[in-house]
Amino acid sequence: MKRGYAAVWLGLFAGILLACAACAGAPRGAAAGEQAGLDKVIAESNEAIRRDRTDGEAYFNRGNAYYQGGDLARAIADYTRVIWLDPTAAGAYYNRGIAYRDTGDYKRALADYTEAIRLDPADAGVYFNRGNVYYEQGDYERALADYTEAVRLDPEDAGAYVNRGNVYDDLGDYERAIADYTEAIRLDPAYTAAYYNRGLVYYGTGGYDRAVADLSEAIRLDPEDAGAYFNRGNAYYDKGDHDRALADYTEAVRLDPDAAAAKERLAFAREQRGY
Repeated sequence: MKRGYAAVWLGLFAGILLACAACAGAPRGAAAGEQAGLDKVIAESNEAIRRDRTDGEAYFNRGNAYYQGGDLARAIADYTRVIWLDPTAAGAYYNRGIAYRDTGDYKRALADYTEAIRLDPADAGVYFNRGNVYYEQGDYERALADYTEAVRLDPEDAGAYVNRGNVYDDLGDYERAIADYTEAIRLDPAYTAAYYNRGLVYYGTGGYDRAVADLSEAIRLDPEDAGAYFNRGNAYYDKGDHDRALADYTEAVRLDPDAAAAKERLAFAREQRGY
């Protein structure tokens, strides 16, 4: 399975008190210390709203804090209030779209991202996030268009290249996929997912040595990645290095005892070696 860069950027409101970034699909909810900071923002926002019910910045900041704390319903309500106070607040549409996406309401997420783009067409992050939703829905052509626009607006964003590479891979355009993963690595040489994904493309196109090299780098960057060991094991096996394949399958199962595919390949490799 390919890995995508699913980070999202919360749009900023003038004078924002809380600048936060979250990962779409990642668990929300804060640790005790972080929650204390979010509670402080919420309390300050509540006081600002008590003094002035039209304080859009306070609603926006409170919505960000609710989002970071995992309370999506309240976050959506606060972003909606900001939009009611200022229908041109692109950041509120953007953030509400992020929250809708995390609830699985892709239709509303797309509508909000599209409105945010209409209000601020130079924001690469909104194209990126809308591209993520299109990709998750299997609409690869629209995802490709949005990632390409994100790259045009922000050519230094390694994540946009990785996700566009994923689309090219799914469309069977392996040369462009490899080119995008390579550019992501140039921009961020420690980008594990770029090595991992490029390794999968090399493996799928018969470039076993290059697959081993990329997956080895992914393992060096993240030694606890069972998937990288599993896929490197496949590359070793198909290039005839069964002993190394067996070692990688063994490590994959050690790291993830519930990985059915790795256990199946381990059993097969052991049987082939007469163990």
